[in-house]
Amino acid sequence: MKVKELMTSCPVTLNLYSKIQDLLKIYLKHSIGSVVVVDEDKKPIQIITLRDLPKIFYSQPSPENISETLKKLNKDKNSLITISSENSFNEALYLMKQFNISHLPVVDTNKKLSGILSLKDIIKNFPEVIWIDPLTGIHNRAYLDFFKN
Repeated sequence: MKVKELMTSCPVTLNLYSKIQDLLKIYLKHSIGSVVVVDEDKKPIQIITLRDLPKIFYSQPSPENISETLKKLNKDKNSLITISSENSFNEALYLMKQFNISHLPVVDTNKKLSGILSLKDIIKNFPEVIWIDPLTGIHNRAYLDFFKN
């Protein structure tokens, strides 16, 4: 299965010059776990997740825009991990596990943002991913531990 079959298209985005208030409004309005920061060509620069919000709002002085926010979070523009929409679902899971991330921006052949793949959506739509061993095809230890009571 390819990433494009599982991703959420049209992820919520902001640019570097968006106000920090815009970020807060987005999280209050949408039930999402991340916002992708994009440049003027819609190429992803970085991602801000729910886990980042306490760091942002408790920092002093408070950042005014997304560019300042990324600096406060020590998020380098070159550190964003993305995946192509043509990659396999297993490659996406491997990246998420390797880098301990729950949201993976998906890019097209021109490196423009085309969607986002979140662990929450994967588990919601394909719960067997967390219960089935990919090599043997049978239930794994997590399944046994969860259902032993």
